[in-house]
Amino acid sequence: MLKRVTLLVLLFALLGADSARAQETINVPSVTGRVLYEYRYSGKNTSLTQAVVAGTTPGTKVDFTFVQTQFHAVPRNGVHDFKTVLPRLARPGESWTITITNPNGSSRSAVFQAQPHKPPLIKQTCANVNGPAPCQIKCRADLIYLHPDLNDPCQTANQRFDIQHSRTDDDFSGNRQYTQVDKLVISHIPKGASVVLLCYGKGDLSDCPFYVRAATPHGGKVNVARIVGRYKFPPRVQLLIWVLRGISLGNVVRYTFRSAHVPRFEQLCMPRDSLTPGKCSLFN
Repeated sequence: MLKRVTLLVLLFALLGADSARAQETINVPSVTGRVLYEYRYSGKNTSLTQAVVAGTTPGTKVDFTFVQTQFHAVPRNGVHDFKTVLPRLARPGESWTITITNPNGSSRSAVFQAQPHKPPLIKQTCANVNGPAPCQIKCRADLIYLHPDLNDPCQTANQRFDIQHSRTDDDFSGNRQYTQVDKLVISHIPKGASVVLLCYGKGDLSDCPFYVRAATPHGGKVNVARIVGRYKFPPRVQLLIWVLRGISLGNVVRYTFRSAHVPRFEQLCMPRDSLTPGKCSLFN
């Protein structure tokens, strides 16, 4: 009798484990869209030179507010690029707000407050048609959607796509002091995906032609060389290309420029709930 009870308990435990795996969830933003911004300092004041909203649902509205200035846009191809954002320098303590509103009425607002000689403070809040709401929700990892619903934030939660090095057509030239991009084309970009370029140097843009730029794919391709031009990238500077679609696991390629060598190529993945890419094995 004792053996029989043990077997029943073991069977129950195994069934419970299977049920838990079936109900595995993924944390995703309740409002799709990622905000990147570029700022510079002038004394104690802050100049927000550019903001990019990417990876949004079609029909999303973006509002930017600073003092009495407001922009309103419906992004095309999931990207909206605000250039020369602030009409003047932001003094310490002044704030600006970027609000993303999805077609279903859900919204996420990020309030940025300028600080002297420091990155701005950021406070994020979310809401739906009924009032304040969590900024993250749980989506079932095993759910397969047969009929897309663009208003459902879980729609693309369990999707991913990869940009292999074979899908990049690149060529570089240079010497010990710098590297120039002769050719760099990203192809096989999925339909509806947003593409954002970022450059990381010393942090003051002295080593980069820009910090962030949005790019619109044409025929599933983006010509990165045309965007960066003949800029001379010093060693250790990084050029990243983000490909985002909704809340799918995003794809990132990173080139690290080196002295008298071709840049080091890395393929990374972008988490669904942050702006920090990492090894794809961490997010499988």
